[in-house]
Amino acid sequence: MILFYKNFFHFEKQHIDDFATAIKNKERVNLENYEIDNLDEDLLLSRGKTPPGFRDKEKKKDADVIKDNLMDIAAFTMKKGAAITTKILISLGYDHFINLHTKDAAVEELRKIKDELKKTKDELKKTKDELNSLTDKHKEDKEKIDDLEKEKKIADERIRSLENETIKLKESEKKKITSENTISVKPESKTKSHDRRRKSKRKKSSTQEIKKGKITEIPV
Repeated sequence: MILFYKNFFHFEKQHIDDFATAIKNKERVNLENYEIDNLDEDLLLSRGKTPPGFRDKEKKKDADVIKDNLMDIAAFTMKKGAAITTKILISLGYDHFINLHTKDAAVEELRKIKDELKKTKDELKKTKDELNSLTDKHKEDKEKIDDLEKEKKIADERIRSLENETIKLKESEKKKITSENTISVKPESKTKSHDRRRKSKRKKSSTQEIKKGKITEIPV
């Protein structure tokens, strides 16, 4: 309604004065030309025409210039009001169309966002599956590494055990050789000592016999 009234601002100065001047001059305003100059084309009524029943059919045309001008300004006012109302309705319809278009655009935008979210969700699921796969593979690799470390530990213990056994065998062999050498050396020394005693005894006996003036053959 505010738009409707706003379109009538300065109506007196712009239109009433024109008809008042015509009345003072006892002239009649040419309604058709006036509407062409001041109104958009009316789709329902032709220029200069009024709705049926608006004018009194019993009154003769041009019989009263003042009254005719008053009827013309009234008809012009109605047509102007109709034109303003038409513009407002078109504007509202356009706004409604714009709103519908905006809503359609918003719906389309929401659909795109939904598709993007679905795509992102699918990508996240794919990434999650890949991470799970990598996690499982990492777990399997870790288990293999743990098994290898256990096997390595067992192998190291076996190697140390073999090294200890080797050391023990070497020490045992060394002791055995030392013992055999000791056993073989002791009898030889005893025999040599016995021989030396026998030779010393024989020499002493020979010396005694020589001193007595006897020469006897010393067995060799």
